[in-house]
Amino acid sequence: MKEIVIKVVLTVLTLAISYVLFKQVYKWLLKLILKFNKEFRMQNTLKLILGIVISIFVLFIVLDIWDVSLLPLITGLGIGGIVAGFALQEPLSNLVAGIFLLSSGTVKEGEVLDIGGTAGTVEAVYLNHTLIKTFDGKRVYIPNKIVWNERITHYWPGPVRRVSLIVGVSYDSDLKKVIEVLERALKDEEMVEKDPEPSIIFKGFGSSSIDFELRFWVKRENYFPAQNALGLRVKKYFDEEGIEIPFQQVDVHLKGDSDESVENKN
Repeated sequence: MKEIVIKVVLTVLTLAISYVLFKQVYKWLLKLILKFNKEFRMQNTLKLILGIVISIFVLFIVLDIWDVSLLPLITGLGIGGIVAGFALQEPLSNLVAGIFLLSSGTVKEGEVLDIGGTAGTVEAVYLNHTLIKTFDGKRVYIPNKIVWNERITHYWPGPVRRVSLIVGVSYDSDLKKVIEVLERALKDEEMVEKDPEPSIIFKGFGSSSIDFELRFWVKRENYFPAQNALGLRVKKYFDEEGIEIPFQQVDVHLKGDSDESVENKN
């Protein structure tokens, strides 16, 4: 009985010490990595890998405390081991793919990307799956085998991203003046990046308006605010200059004795 109590105490101490060691080593490694790489985005992954390594060592220590040998278990697997191998084929495939993903840096925590039609922010890259938080708040666990084989689209490969805004003006508008006002709006809006330079492109003669496309670059944190701010600024400048943004119009011609033409505005 005394021997069992001693083993229990040693096991508890081992677990407690390993937990404290895990916390301290993780903080030290993270501090060291951030010192050389300010943009490190794999903190959860680092914690996972470190936890697995320490857990393996702790497992062997605890087994040694209880005088348990793995050799008889390994040799006794026999045919059962082959069956287990087939059963573990899929998890092992995900594990290998996870190692490739972690070593290649193809997918990193905090990145906004699309994996095979699932778009969102990467919360963590685990050994067997990758956790994606979609734009509508869902959490999707994608097996790493699928992540490795699917086409991956990175929405923010750099610090800025191009955005497009379509603006339509009335057919009565002075187009040179319209372009000047749009250029001034792009220049005055602080959240629009000036390098690369914004551009204004003629898109065509629409059913109710002459359309232009504003192409400009924004930082990640300004992606939505910049679009809202520029839209408000364009409308404000158009109102000040008397430039009309038309609503859709449909002309309906009625054939008859009176040959009347009725304009229906929607």
